[in-house]
Amino acid sequence: MTGPDAATGSHRFATASEGIAAEHALLQAARDGQHGALVWGAERPGLVVPRAMSRRPGFAAAARASAARGWPVHLRATGGGMAPQGPGIVNLSRAGPALGRSAEAIYQDLCNTVGAALATLGITTETGPLPGSFCDGRWNLLAEGRKIAGTAQHWQPRADPHSGWAVLAHAVILDEAMPEACLAAIDGLSADLNLPPTLGPRAHTTVAAQRAADSGATLCEVLGGIGALAALGQPLPVAR
Repeated sequence: MTGPDAATGSHRFATASEGIAAEHALLQAARDGQHGALVWGAERPGLVVPRAMSRRPGFAAAARASAARGWPVHLRATGGGMAPQGPGIVNLSRAGPALGRSAEAIYQDLCNTVGAALATLGITTETGPLPGSFCDGRWNLLAEGRKIAGTAQHWQPRADPHSGWAVLAHAVILDEAMPEACLAAIDGLSADLNLPPTLGPRAHTTVAAQRAADSGATLCEVLGGIGALAALGQPLPVAR
């Protein structure tokens, strides 16, 4: 880990596994009633897949082949499908007690936060599914009909069994990444696991491609500036 950026509070980790470990720490703290948030990215390319995918026949060999192509595979606790990590990809992770809120409400809050950040950069978004996009789901963020961010959640019971649930809500945002390389890596692993391919770059876009020409701030700066580091609505600073 290289530590937080002094200007934005965002973290750069060497690998996606380090970022996933930091998210896990946020969720474990949330089980004890704490709120936390993190904006982060990984320096090295990789593919993150749900742990359940590791039980597919041939997964170990497919993961080795992906690593040989320069895209090592990392496991996560959240559901969904494959997602890219690496340079040009920004993650927003927020955790806290659910406090009776539904998964839909937490997804909506996360998408509203990311959407507000993108609006500051001149990008209009909407939520919805997009078949053929990576890790497709109801709570994609779309810009001009193409996926610019995906979201996921992971729930665990609170440490006190009478206190309900804790939740980690996560968004992966295509900031300055090269969609062609990311999607080729996903399609390569998918082929080895007998899963369908994505629709490629025509179903995806990036902040760099969509942002207004006169918007000088970076995505990480905007996320911090609008209070995106508040965890599930709590005005708390980024984890250090």
